[in-house]
Amino acid sequence: MIDRIKARIAEINKEMESPSKIGYSKYAELEVRKDELMQLLTLEQKVVKIAEIEQTCFAYPSSWSGTTIDNKNIYIRYRWGYLSVKVGGEEIFGITYGGELDGMIDLSTVLELTKGVLE
Repeated sequence: MIDRIKARIAEINKEMESPSKIGYSKYAELEVRKDELMQLLTLEQKVVKIAEIEQTCFAYPSSWSGTTIDNKNIYIRYRWGYLSVKVGGEEIFGITYGGELDGMIDLSTVLELTKGVLE
């Protein structure tokens, strides 16, 4: 199930690479579908426990990097109103939050939004 969800998310990401070609309406539909799939993926995966985290950029994007307790790299980024969490280079969580130009968020808000995904 997880592999199918990841494959569909990858397909959607590819479709979203050219918003001018697919049109705003289709892009918005894909964005909503991707958010739904990311939430489903989150439910299917285990909680990631952070060992160390350091903020690497304050805003535009707000970003953090660190390691998990099982020594995998973790990267958290918030830009264009999209919060992304990658572990080992693979996106494990993503959600649209705020406006499309937003790029500043604090870690406590990130942890609230990723409750059940990150600890």
